[in-house]
Order: sequence, then C-alpha cells, then structure tokens
Amino acid sequence: MSYVLIETEDRLAECCEELATQPWVAIDTEFMREKTYYPELCLLQITGAGQIYCIDTLALQDTSALQNLLDQRELIKVFHAARQDLEVLHFLCGMPPAPVFDTQIAAALLGYDDQLGYAALVEAVTGTVLPKTHQRTDWSRRPLPEAQLEYAADDVRYLRKLYPVMFEQLEEKGRLAWAMEDNARLTDSALYEIDPDSAYVRVKQGRALPAQHQRVLRELAAWRERTAKKRNLPRSWVAKDSLLIYLSQTCPTTPEQLEQVRGLSDAMRKQQGELLLAAIETGLNHEAQPLFDAAGPLTPEQTVRRDRLLDHLKSRAIELGIRPQVLGARREVDAIVRGNDNSMLLQGWRRQVIGEELLEMDQR
Repeated sequence: MSYVLIETEDRLAECCEELATQPWVAIDTEFMREKTYYPELCLLQITGAGQIYCIDTLALQDTSALQNLLDQRELIKVFHAARQDLEVLHFLCGMPPAPVFDTQIAAALLGYDDQLGYAALVEAVTGTVLPKTHQRTDWSRRPLPEAQLEYAADDVRYLRKLYPVMFEQLEEKGRLAWAMEDNARLTDSALYEIDPDSAYVRVKQGRALPAQHQRVLRELAAWRERTAKKRNLPRSWVAKDSLLIYLSQTCPTTPEQLEQVRGLSDAMRKQQGELLLAAIETGLNHEAQPLFDAAGPLTPEQTVRRDRLLDHLKSRAIELGIRPQVLGARREVDAIVRGNDNSMLLQGWRRQVIGEELLEMDQR
C-alpha cells in the first residue's frame, strides 16, 4: 500500500503536523454533488515530498486540523485544473486555499494545450501512462476498495513530480510571475459564491427576453438560488431554466394563473407559490431596463480592426510558443475594439506582453 488512509482526528492532526513542515503540498479532491447544491467532499489526497495521505473526510467529525493546514499562507498548494477543487475547499474552509500553483495553467504557459488533462500531462512530462479506471466512481460509498484508493493516490503521486519540473521550466522562460498571477485569480472567493441577485446571468435564453421580463427573470433566479442553497439541492431540482423562462414570459400574478403553469408541481405550488408570485410582482414593478449586455455584433469597421488585432495576437503567440487563447480569447480582443478597459488583455502580464501593442495598433 503506497498511501496512508486517515480516518480519525488524531491521525489527521499528525498528518497535518508533518505536512506543515513542507514548502508545498500536492492536493486533489474527490467529491459528489449530483444531489446537492454544495459539493460534498468525500476524499482528499495530499502529499509533500514524502508520504501520500488519503483523508477520508466523511469519517471525520472535525476537520479543523486540515483547514488550519490549508490556511497557511507560506505553504504552496499544488493542483491540476484547480477550480473545482478550490470550490470544494472554499466551502470546507470558508475561503479558497492560497497560494496555489495549477499545473494546467503552468502547462499552458509552457506551450502545452491550454486544457490539457492530468493524465495527458503526466504522460507528456514523465512518460508514465495512468490507468483510466475508477473515473466515474461513487466516492461517497464506504468502504472504499484499495484499488480505488490507489487510483486516488496516483492523482497526487505524479502531481508532486510535475510541480518542481514545471516550476523550474517557468523560471527558465521568465514566466513564473505570469503563472502566479493567473493562479492568484483562482483564489478569489467571488468565483465560488454566487450572489442570488446575479444568478439570472446563468439562465439560458434570458438575454432574448424583453427588458421588463428580464427583470422578472432576475427575481425568479434569485428565488431559485436562495431556495437551492437553503435546501442544499441542485438548482434544476428546484426549478429548471425552462420553467424560469416560461414564468418570465407569461408572468402569472394570481394563484389561479399559477395553477395553469405546466411543469410546476402541486407541492411546489403549495410550498413556494406565494414566493413565486411575489418575485414576479417585484420584477414587474422594476423599471424596464435591460439587464444583459446589449452590445450587438461588431460593425464592419470594428470587425476589420478586430481581425487585424487577432492576427497580431496569433503572431505573438507563435513567437512565445503558446496557444493564442492563452494570451486572450477573441472576446477579449472584441472588448478592446469596443473600448472596454476590462479586457483580460489589458490586465497584468498580458498588458505588458501584448495589450499595449494592441491598443496602439487599434488607435492608428
């Protein structure tokens, strides 16, 4: 057995005490969220330069030792494709762990594909081919078979090999600061906490609604978000997007009209009917101003400018040996053409490497 399974608070404290002496730790998580709003952390794999630990968080009543370890600002936390892991740990700790090093971000800055998966990166860097078993495992079932735990341990066994190699390569290319800047963005709590009042932006087809009906949608989406959080249920279990769109289009204002809405169960009508009608009324009472960005397609003149800037961005990416989208997506170039200073290309290292040049070109 190449890992130590942690199932008690005493063993967790010992594990975290040992890991706290390391300059960095490699971390991966296994979680479930098919039936809940909040992700349920089932297993956390963690290692430094020594022992691999598989922490059974479902067996622990108190994870404060782990939380304290993750809160240490001098300890670098290494992940691959960190965003989902950080979301899980945000809800465990109250904030995302920091600082972090994401090997997927590092890989993109070193010239690999910007969405390269963990197994493909391990094979590219170390030559090791990882098994693809247990990818769709129910990690909440107990006991976890040894083969499943070995598979989980592999997720940090090779991650700790990737980190020093990629760290050194970034330093050699003068791109370590680029990576750490992009990594720092992942530790913003706002990425993982959805404000109910802005939940409407996640609803498909909302942009196509008239302005007044967009206001109704905002209130209904906020109701759904609060209800899903309170009951710890997936949003779609509370109400599907299609139902929110239909209610926003038809705007029932009485219990009798609400009874005619297809897709709304009797139980939901009884339990949430008053709140639904109140949300619709609030939306109808708002001034009919559009909520979504009303920017239409680029004009022909803007399209010519955009294409010229895109060509320059692609040329610079070739010079750097990275994919163009690592510098910036097309929408970021569109933002420059529209005069939007919030373009990612005008922030941080990207502004220095390419953004200033794009601004100058666009102003000629």
